[in-house]
Formats: sequence, C-alpha cells, structure tokens
Amino acid sequence: MNTVGPLDEQLTLTPIQRLHPEILAEIFTFCLSTHDVGTNHAPLLLCNVCSSWRALAILTPLLWPNLNLRFKSLVDSNMQSVVDGIHTWLGRSGILPLTIRLRYFGLEVDFDPVLQVCDALSTYASRWKSLDVEMPGIVFASWPNLDAVPLLHTLRIRSPFDGTS
Repeated sequence: MNTVGPLDEQLTLTPIQRLHPEILAEIFTFCLSTHDVGTNHAPLLLCNVCSSWRALAILTPLLWPNLNLRFKSLVDSNMQSVVDGIHTWLGRSGILPLTIRLRYFGLEVDFDPVLQVCDALSTYASRWKSLDVEMPGIVFASWPNLDAVPLLHTLRIRSPFDGTS
C-alpha cells in the first residue's frame, strides 16, 4: 500500500509554495512601484506568474489602491474596456483609501470619452486620498460628481499645456 501523507506533500512543494498566503501577499506588497504601471510591474506582473499567484494578488486589496492612468487619446471604440478596467482595478482595492493619477496628453480633447473616465473614477470619490490630475482645465471643470470627498488629503490639478498647478 502506497499512501502519501502531509509530510510527503510538503516535501514535493517548492519553498515559495510552502509560504502561507498571508506571508506571500505581504511579500507582494513590496513589489509595488509608485510610478510604473503595466504588465511588467506589480500587481499585474504578479498576476501573470501562475494561477495561484493571480488568485492571491486579486484577493489582496493592498496591491490595488493606486491607479496611474496615462492617455494620449481616448476614442469611443475602447472606452468600455477602459471604464471596465478602472472598475476592476479599484474594485479589487476593497475599502482602502485611493491614490489616483490621471494624465491626459492629447492635443485634441474629445470630451465624451474623457468624461466617461472621469465619471468612472468619480464612483470612488468617497475613498480618494490623493487625486493628481493633468488634463486641460476645461475638462476638469466639467468633471462630474465631485461632491463628497471626505478622505481627500492631496489634490493636484495641472494643465499639460501651460504647466500650472
């Protein structure tokens, strides 16, 4: 009779697999960059390692309260995926206070797509801790739903064209 017990299972695991999820999640938080975003940086990079890391990263709110968005242009054709991405990212942050950075560098402003992004971000305004926006002032003046921002500690608004804050 050949039985495999808990000790045998432990011996077949790699050292990283033996870590408790809480410890691994804590290690994940040290991988975060304050400026860089993308598939080559945490938390998205962690989601691409393996299915267990992806599941753990998605369930670790501390990996998701910072959102850094940069756009040169926004067109209606990709707006739903952008808006869905905002809701997915910020939804994973649980109830944590948020740091939002939004940069729009387009020379021409198509108000509807930009306002859709602003509206999606406004859904989470009650959790904003920091909001750093660089976009034409006319767009920011049209930003919807800026009524309740009880946690807002830092607000920075700049126009990409005149360098003012």
